Amino acid sequence: MENPGLSCGDKTPQEFFKVFLTRRGSTQLQIPRSFTKFFTGIPPCKVVLVEQDGKHWDVKVEIIEGGLVFKSGWQEFAKEKKLEDCDFLVFEYDGKTTFNVKIFGKTGCRKVAAPPKVVPIVNLEEDSDEHSNEIQNNGVRKRPLPSSKTNVKSEGACPFKGAQHRSKRIKEGKDKMNDEKPGLTKHVPLENGHFQICFDSEYKLKRVEFPRKMLKMNIKLLRSITLRDENGKSWPVTVNFTLDYHRRYLGSGWMAFRESKNIQLGSRCDFQFVVDKANVARELLVRVLSKIKNK
Repeated sequence: MENPGLSCGDKTPQEFFKVFLTRRGSTQLQIPRSFTKFFTGIPPCKVVLVEQDGKHWDVKVEIIEGGLVFKSGWQEFAKEKKLEDCDFLVFEYDGKTTFNVKIFGKTGCRKVAAPPKVVPIVNLEEDSDEHSNEIQNNGVRKRPLPSSKTNVKSEGACPFKGAQHRSKRIKEGKDKMNDEKPGLTKHVPLENGHFQICFDSEYKLKRVEFPRKMLKMNIKLLRSITLRDENGKSWPVTVNFTLDYHRRYLGSGWMAFRESKNIQLGSRCDFQFVVDKANVARELLVRVLSKIKNK
């Protein structure tokens, strides 16, 4: 199934195609045996599948029954791309570790996600509560305080009670908090940023919101992002938004990550943006700082 007329010494990217069948391709995908001679990796090894929108997935190539297959990570790719029987996939290999993937449906046309609506990412409006915290009696605009729904905190346990008073304590200790802020980012490159969330409610466990102060650092979010833990394992997650409050939050895929990392009520996590030169965030490095042990 590889592209005819190519040789091992040809610098033209090598290609092959596959017709997707759920029965055989939902958990792993066989690479054509005749394409094996072009693959330069030594299985088992990790490769990257890159879709047309720039999103990427880490997938392991293994040898099964004498042939190469996309194994670990392929199931997540197939599920997120909603592959169906008879979908036509074209893989372009760069000769190293990357496969660019094009997906065509039964109609013969390329399958694409619904076109994203033009929604401002950086210049987000602030809700009335945050706005009121910025305006003092003298009418002078002050630096916005962290929202009570997303707590930026570097130390201490996660209180379950009195959460509603946290924003007041933060306001009273504003100067102290400003002194401590550099400690949160001193090991982070200037082009990156991070935030911490204390999961002290079921709401926060279900929906991780991006602090709007972080997005105003010109960090640009795509419709999807990769969560990566301290061991390098990755989870693809969608990025959703609400039109009413102009908020961004983690959607499909977050639940799988949360369950895998045993994040529960009382857990606290640090989320660090990984951005490119254009300030586009394609990854979030996530560290679980504390968690509740199962009884």
